[in-house]
Amino acid sequence: MHLKRVRDLQDETDNITEFIPLSFIHQQTPLHEHGVVSSGASKAEDELMIAVSRLFLDNIDHIQSSWVKYGDEHGLKLLNCGADDFMGTVLSEEITKRAGGDHGEFRSFVDYAEMISAIGRVPVERSTDYTKRRRIDPDESPLGPKLGPKADGTPLLTENNTDNGPSSGPTVADDD
Repeated sequence: MHLKRVRDLQDETDNITEFIPLSFIHQQTPLHEHGVVSSGASKAEDELMIAVSRLFLDNIDHIQSSWVKYGDEHGLKLLNCGADDFMGTVLSEEITKRAGGDHGEFRSFVDYAEMISAIGRVPVERSTDYTKRRRIDPDESPLGPKLGPKADGTPLLTENNTDNGPSSGPTVADDD
């Protein structure tokens, strides 16, 4: 029922750029503390949600796997269940941590490129609206965004600044 509402809304508006099914992190929530819920979704249920979303929401181009919610290993597995986006760069994530989640720490641009490449996918830097900016070559140095703060092509990272710090823009994992 809920996915149908999302699909119908997209048919009406064509404004949804991605669908992000987030698993419920329950461990430290008031719902769990008061016995209202005993657990969140299982890994198998998360995988099924991604797969069904990819098939049923055929009018939404991107399905996102959130490594903050699922962790690196399971988040990467979800890319093989139908997700095509490994989520964006995160500088500081507190919501998942406060709810009892184990993931959500900072990942560098290099980390993203290495993890996505390791499962045979091609990392792609993208903008928030999913305009592909460029494929990432893991052997390129320095890795990182090519657009500066004024979006005029001024590099944020230069040859002298390759500490692999925060980057702009999330990373998509292409199939080819």
